[in-house]
Amino acid sequence: MKKIVLLSILFLFVAGQSMAQRLITGEIKDSEDDPLGYADIVVKGTDTGCTADFEGYFEMMVPEEPITLVVSFLGYESKEIDVKANQSFVSIQLKVNETTLAEVAVVSGARLESEKEMSDSYSYMSASSAPAATADKKRKKKKDKVADMPKLLEGKLGGMETTIPTTPSEPLPPPPPPVIEEVPAEATFDAYDDVMMEMDEAEIIDVIESGSVSMEVDNLPSAGQLTAGILNDFGKWNLWQDIQENELRDWQQSWGIRPWDRYPIQLTTQNGYPIINATVSLMDKDVVIWTSRTDNTGKAELWANLYQDEEPGSYSMNITYQGEVYQLDEAKSFHEGGNAKTIPVQCNINHMVDIAIVVDATGSMSDEISYLKSELRDVIERSKETLENSDLRLGSVFYRDLGDAYVTRKSHFSDDISKTVRFIEGQSAAGGGDGPEAIEEAFDETLDGLVWRDDASAKLMFLVLDAPPHQTEEIMVRLKKQIERAAAKGIRVIPVACSGTDRSTEYLMRSIALATNGSYIYLTDDSGIGGSHQKPITDEHKVDLLNDLLVKTITDFSSTASCDEQLDFAKENVQDTMTVELVAETNDSTQQKVDIIKDTEFSWKYYPNPCGGTLWVEIEGELDYLYLFDNSGKLLRRISINGDKLELDLSVFPSGIYYLRGIGKDGREVSGKVILTRTY
Repeated sequence: MKKIVLLSILFLFVAGQSMAQRLITGEIKDSEDDPLGYADIVVKGTDTGCTADFEGYFEMMVPEEPITLVVSFLGYESKEIDVKANQSFVSIQLKVNETTLAEVAVVSGARLESEKEMSDSYSYMSASSAPAATADKKRKKKKDKVADMPKLLEGKLGGMETTIPTTPSEPLPPPPPPVIEEVPAEATFDAYDDVMMEMDEAEIIDVIESGSVSMEVDNLPSAGQLTAGILNDFGKWNLWQDIQENELRDWQQSWGIRPWDRYPIQLTTQNGYPIINATVSLMDKDVVIWTSRTDNTGKAELWANLYQDEEPGSYSMNITYQGEVYQLDEAKSFHEGGNAKTIPVQCNINHMVDIAIVVDATGSMSDEISYLKSELRDVIERSKETLENSDLRLGSVFYRDLGDAYVTRKSHFSDDISKTVRFIEGQSAAGGGDGPEAIEEAFDETLDGLVWRDDASAKLMFLVLDAPPHQTEEIMVRLKKQIERAAAKGIRVIPVACSGTDRSTEYLMRSIALATNGSYIYLTDDSGIGGSHQKPITDEHKVDLLNDLLVKTITDFSSTASCDEQLDFAKENVQDTMTVELVAETNDSTQQKVDIIKDTEFSWKYYPNPCGGTLWVEIEGELDYLYLFDNSGKLLRRISINGDKLELDLSVFPSGIYYLRGIGKDGREVSGKVILTRTY
């Protein structure tokens, strides 16, 4: 009996071990680094496998032990690659098979085989290779779908001429350009979407690029029409706390999210460079409370009690960077002055930027979606120019609601921005109808369906929407975990609120932005486009063009200096919009610039400017507090004024442009620019 029991236990153990799985992702490319869409990937010696998508990306569950992948693609040499047990990503290049290549014709960028190959290609692998056979059927089905598009669209796209692609035995002369009447962009894309609602990203792009349907993208309205404002609640922290405890308190309790107990930290190298993409955890003894990454300026935002209203405790911080762990024994909240730490490492800054554009594509967005597509196209193209020295990749996710024609649809990250532009232009608004949408599905697809580079210096997620998620207990638990995961990955969420956004959605989106170190953008009525836009609760509203705001946000959140670049602010104009007099004044026998800002009730001066770390501030009159902001508008410090002369230590911050603001007892404000030039 004991033997039977032991054998049973052993069997269950072995079975459990054999069922242990892990997820691997990868990309398939040719020798020119171009993606090989629909390549077949099989775990050697098994029937486990999958097919890469249009851009050569794939993901699948495999055994936890080391495995060998067999990768094949028609016209290329098959390749075997060993994958280690702890390896989660593979990049594979295939070489052209010169023998097979002679029998393959390439027409208009699509792979078309000869008649014999077309009849035989669906059995070119052994019968045991089920994934490959499935992939071949999928390719044939997709070709049939592309070929049938003109029939499916007949009568749906008024004024749009369609042609049916053929496979000629001899090359044909190029067809005449299609005759396209001026058709409203909304009608064109809505009809197009009705037909393609069941297609995935690869199929959509294939249809557009195959020439089987002509789409007049120029019918989209011109960019630069939508107007918007931006809220950086980090920059008005006291105001935000007042708002969420008063005007927005009901929504705080409704969503169960309370960005209140804030623990910021600034990390710099011993030479004053920002430390980017370090992992920082807020700890309650041995329990991790919150995890975040330092941004492009070396700052991270961490939170205690984000999902409950409790008194904060005593916390510490663990900092992980380049495989080493550093500790901060006593973590201070923002109101206690925040945290700063210098780590004895050399500067290590890359310029990798991943940006995901996530869009609600339900029917309520139809009043603005064609304009949004134009603005997004313009923003993408301008960002590529603005960040010309960066390794920029863009991806996109469109989402609707459960029960619609599709729930999510994505375009993988690519450094070819035209792919993302084409994908966005091929979408339209439909479905939904009940208010809340499947935001949690969009988050999952964005966080896990897109392959973010872990070491990128900037990871941004623009969330364009007008409605909240469904407020069930299950979805709220899921959404809160997604917010935590985004923060832990260093993905900064920037909501873009469109017409119809209510107070409930406003509070949730502003809270998500704070939790992930982002900001909140909102469309306004000033453009006269779309439905009514509710202004968010704040003290003042400044209106700009949406595309300009998005480009500025991308630049502010992505720009970094190079380690070999000596930052030079000598040409910066240190005068602010207030009355500033630059005078020469002797201090410790050294000639230095002194900024004097005068007001009817009080005046102040601060020097030296530029400064190397220590800034002196002299005050005449009554001021309650001084506030220090970075160049993006984030509030870094609130300084209580005791006496008429203050010594401010700015050496914990990296070189850059900062702003001092003073607020008098009567509420009057003065401000001025400070240039910090650390010695590198």
